Amino acid sequence: MLRVFGCATILAVRTEAEVFAELGALCQSDGYMHALGFLCFRDNIVRYAGEMRPKDMLPMFSSERLIRTEISTLVGLMLQGKMSVAMPSPDILQNYIDRTDSLLKELHKTFLPPMRLAVEEITKGSGTGFDPMSRGDMLREAIFYSGESAYSFQYRDLAPRKYQEDDAWLRANKGFAIAEARAAALVISRLQEEKLMATRAQMAALPPEQWTLLPGFTFGESEVSEKSGVQLGTVRAILDALTLPPTEKNEGFRAINDFNIANATPILKIGGDYLLFQSYSLAEALYDSRNLSRVLRRQPA
Repeated sequence: MLRVFGCATILAVRTEAEVFAELGALCQSDGYMHALGFLCFRDNIVRYAGEMRPKDMLPMFSSERLIRTEISTLVGLMLQGKMSVAMPSPDILQNYIDRTDSLLKELHKTFLPPMRLAVEEITKGSGTGFDPMSRGDMLREAIFYSGESAYSFQYRDLAPRKYQEDDAWLRANKGFAIAEARAAALVISRLQEEKLMATRAQMAALPPEQWTLLPGFTFGESEVSEKSGVQLGTVRAILDALTLPPTEKNEGFRAINDFNIANATPILKIGGDYLLFQSYSLAEALYDSRNLSRVLRRQPA
């Protein structure tokens, strides 16, 4: 919004809540998940030819790349709508992508004025005793936009150690052992890599109005069972524990700092298939999910 006063033009900065609300409306647009699939491929996949070189990794450190927390935010907001799989036209799809990039940049900027005001309030005093760790408005930006706590393989491979004392409870109450869940998560990650490459290659033979990377993020339970060696019924139980319940609309996710169920149950059910936008989120959920821990849920042995 531009406001003109005499010869001066002032840019009115919107609040975090205003930008977040517009981003939510965008994510709930018909066919938005196709834009989300493109963004995940663009910013989470390292592309190279022949042997990987250091320069192939450089895009992963670009300030233009969306980070996992931003993509999880988009998924969480999308869950609040109907999640239509209808394919939008190329123009509409491009508009979704461009607006997403623009709104996320604007959202990041809304974190800065509260930080600046906090510093000004502190420096108006004696200038001593400044403790940024004591102010939530100083920490929110650093927390949301910080680096990851662990590599995905660390979450995945340490989960069996974390839940080894809960294994009997998991088998009795959830229908699987943690080692089987770890094996399924690994296969899902590899399936996603294979399918994304195949989907991208197939797009070359399709007209632009049919271009979508969404199939690269889908998988079936029988595929996971076959490639992991885990029985189909057990795979189904694992997926049930990490898949968004059909009635869940993530209604409590109204601000960046609210709980986002897309992080706890990152797998979505679309028709007869499963959909996962970020394999990292699955590995983290496997390690942190309250659905898997007898201790956290305070269940009797």
